[in-house]
Amino acid sequence: MDSVTRVEPAQTPCPVCGGTDAQHFFRLDDVPTVCNRHWTSPEEAVAVRRAAIDLALCADCSHVYNASFDETLAEYTEGYGNPLHGSTIFRDYAEQTARHLLEGFGLRGKTILELGCGDGYFLRRLCELGDNRGIGFDRSLPQATNDGVVSLRAEDFVPGALDEGVDFVVCRHVVEHASDPTRFVDVARRALAQQPGSGFYFEVPNGSSLFETRSGWDILYEHVSYFSAASLSRLCVGAGLDVRQVRPSFAGQYLSIEGYRDGTRPPLAIEPVRVAAQSDSCRDFATDFEALMNSWRDKLRDWKKAGEVTVLWGAGTKGVMFLNHLGAGSEIDRVVDISPGKHGLYVPGTGHRICSPKDLTRARPQRVIVMNEQYEREIREQLADLGVDTTVCVV
Repeated sequence: MDSVTRVEPAQTPCPVCGGTDAQHFFRLDDVPTVCNRHWTSPEEAVAVRRAAIDLALCADCSHVYNASFDETLAEYTEGYGNPLHGSTIFRDYAEQTARHLLEGFGLRGKTILELGCGDGYFLRRLCELGDNRGIGFDRSLPQATNDGVVSLRAEDFVPGALDEGVDFVVCRHVVEHASDPTRFVDVARRALAQQPGSGFYFEVPNGSSLFETRSGWDILYEHVSYFSAASLSRLCVGAGLDVRQVRPSFAGQYLSIEGYRDGTRPPLAIEPVRVAAQSDSCRDFATDFEALMNSWRDKLRDWKKAGEVTVLWGAGTKGVMFLNHLGAGSEIDRVVDISPGKHGLYVPGTGHRICSPKDLTRARPQRVIVMNEQYEREIREQLADLGVDTTVCVV
């Protein structure tokens, strides 16, 4: 097991525009460099590599990024991932997104490429609903598979990996991980066939919403970039893509951008983000989030002193970073998750064991902390089905 590694902040150019004039506004030390991989023992989980997150706001294009990111520390090996389609709420969202793309781009009998496909769930829905053929690339997959409809390759996509261009490129929650997003988007563009109608769909966390709502639990080392609509559009237009739509999705938590390989119409007008306004938002975030963390530390400490059992629901990004940002230990008695693949594993950084929701029938917690309000109703229903009467606290 690797020893703890700490990396000091470095002055690096903006990954979107290359600008070097940046305002550093928020720093976290000793953060696990890999959030979405869980471990087989608490000792391994606690001994993960750690580094600093040093958020900077580019004065030229208002993009926010981790200025101290080191891509050699963020390893997307087998076991990495955070599948969300165990949730009915998320499956409904994925289904709506798939149907939107099928209808909007006429994806029937086409070849679709997904970069960072995970287990291929979304790609498969695109193929099943539209009689399409899918090819997915993701180096965290345990092995390559091919069932004649969807081919999944356990590797990164590189130029020349396919013999011919594809009709559509999908990339969901990957661009924010790229240390050189301009090159990444350019590679995606070159994968598209040089024909009318070949298009793309990218989805990323909504950085603007994150800072406005003080959702610091979405700040993790693997994310180099925190995109606004303006910086995401600038990235894609700069790579030569014809952007047709940029919009928030999943209750504003995500940003999606879509369009075509080549433009034959006037470019879509995107209102730029004013650097001054973005600077105010980032400054306020830094102050308010520090107060929010202190408030939660006090709550957890008080509940522990009172002898109450407190459970955290969700061992995904938000839950893992909530535990790590707060330095939570025994104040959280259990961490539960609906994904069977996480059960019996341990949270990186803190070593909390991940349990099934059914374990709550024995634990009988006084409180269940829910990290994402989008799933509150679904979680309340599951608790009711289990016969667990508890107070639900939404972060």
